[in-house]
Amino acid sequence: MKQIITLFTALLLSAGMLSAQVVEEEPVEEPYKDYNERPYPATNIPPSPEVAGFMAEFEDSEVGNLKVYSDFDEQPSPDYYFAGEKISALHQELFTAEFRELIKTENAYATYSIKGNAREHYIIRLPTNKGPNTLWLFTVEGEVAKPLQLLAYAFCQSGSCYQQDSWITDLDGDTDLDILTKFRRTDASSQKVIEKQASVYLQNKAGDFQMAEKGAVSLEPGKYDMEGLE
Repeated sequence: MKQIITLFTALLLSAGMLSAQVVEEEPVEEPYKDYNERPYPATNIPPSPEVAGFMAEFEDSEVGNLKVYSDFDEQPSPDYYFAGEKISALHQELFTAEFRELIKTENAYATYSIKGNAREHYIIRLPTNKGPNTLWLFTVEGEVAKPLQLLAYAFCQSGSCYQQDSWITDLDGDTDLDILTKFRRTDASSQKVIEKQASVYLQNKAGDFQMAEKGAVSLEPGKYDMEGLE
């Protein structure tokens, strides 16, 4: 009997030691939950909750060749790629003066974010004197959303239609995303092209775009065709 009691006591002590070794794992908090539950790029950490909220309104675009085009109609078609989501009134004060009042009085839409060399860039759709669906490329410096490049527009007036399309892609082989813009003016009735022009803007290490000299970049014929008039 004494041996049985001793064995039983030993088993109890052994079970107690095993239970003492069990360590409960603390739940891991989700990082960057306020910013779409994703980590910020190292070069794009927002300085304030307002800027973080502004960034979260845009959808990431990972494509290496993005065609940016406008829509002539005030109400874009349901399948328009750059329809976007309306920018919250909470973020309107982030814009520079030239755009702040326009965005306050008109609807502006967040579409896509593009990875730049130094920081992310943001494509915004808004009505301007160049049409109801003008597309601008912005960046954020500190707590200010600044315009970088006019990308696309489409409008008709005085018998002519004016259109600019853009392509965000690597144009000079250095893997940086550059911008090609194509402009044309057509007769509103016959749709005959009256004037056309192409410009290349190369992205530098600071994330800005500088116009390249004419002929400095070779463009593949037929690769960059503008949207047709509708």
